[in-house]
Amino acid sequence: MAITVGTICCLPFTISDNALPTAVIKEANSTLKSYNFALIVDGRKLFKPVFLHNNPGGYTTKVIQRQTEMAYGVPVTFSGYVVVQEGKQIRPDDLRGILVRIKNIGIGYYDPSMLDYPFNEDPRSRWVMGEIFVEEGLEDALNIDRDSFNRFHPEFRALQQAIHKILRGEIFPEVYRKIDIRSETRRDAIEHHRNEVLSEVLGGTDDRNVTIAQSPKLGLRGEPYSNAHQRRRVVEIEVPEQDRLPTKKSTRQLAQSLLAIFELATLVEDKNEQRKRFADLLFALIKRW
Repeated sequence: MAITVGTICCLPFTISDNALPTAVIKEANSTLKSYNFALIVDGRKLFKPVFLHNNPGGYTTKVIQRQTEMAYGVPVTFSGYVVVQEGKQIRPDDLRGILVRIKNIGIGYYDPSMLDYPFNEDPRSRWVMGEIFVEEGLEDALNIDRDSFNRFHPEFRALQQAIHKILRGEIFPEVYRKIDIRSETRRDAIEHHRNEVLSEVLGGTDDRNVTIAQSPKLGLRGEPYSNAHQRRRVVEIEVPEQDRLPTKKSTRQLAQSLLAIFELATLVEDKNEQRKRFADLLFALIKRW
C-alpha cells in the first residue's frame, strides 16, 4: 500500500534531488517540496518510492523540458524525465514504465507499455521508468474513474506521440550505443585474457622463451600459414591473422590458439611425444579458456 500511495500522491523524492541519477528530478522535486505536503503512515513519513543508484551498467537519462503540443487547438503542456537503468530491469515491476501526472497527481500507475509504444525494444523496455508532468490539458481525456485515459482522445494522442518520438529518436538510440560500447569492452577484455592464457600455457611447458606473432603469409594454395622456429633459448611461433582464418568470427581466436599449440608440439621429434605434448597443451588451454 505504501508504494501505491507514495506513487500516486504529490510527494517529493526522498530528501535529496539525487534519488535519480544526474539530478534529472531536481526541478520537479523543488516544485513538490514547495507544496509542504506530507503523508505519515504508521509513524513513517512517505516519499516517492523511487531510488536508482549504483547500477554497474550506468544510466541513460533524459530531462523533458517544458513543451506544448496542440490537439485540435487545445494545448497540452508537459515536462518530465525518463531514466533507463542499463542492462537491469526496474524493480519492483510496479515502477517500470511511464507514469502520467496531471497537476502532480498520478493517473493510475506506471504504464509498462510506455503509452502503447509501438516498437519492440525488449528487454530494454523493462529498463525504463519515467514521469510526465502535465500542467495544461489532458483532463478531458480522463475516463470517468479519473484513474485512466481514453487512449483515443486527441489530447492523449498528442502527448503519446510526443513521448514516443523522444523514446524512439533520443532515448533508445543512446541505449543501443551504450550496449555496443559495453559489448566491445567485454570482447576486448575476453580477448586480452585469452591471449594471456595462451602465452602462459605455451610458456609453462617449455623452458625456452616462446613468442607468438601473427603473420599475413598464406600457404602455396592460399591456405592460412603457421609455423614454428626454435633457436637455442627462443621459440618463435607464427600464426595466421584472425581475419584470414576460414571459420566463424566467434571461434577465430580459439582456432588461432590451437594452431599455436600444434606448432609448438611439432617441434618435438618423437611422434608419440608430439601427440602427448599437443594433448597436454590442448587440455591446459581449454581448462582456462
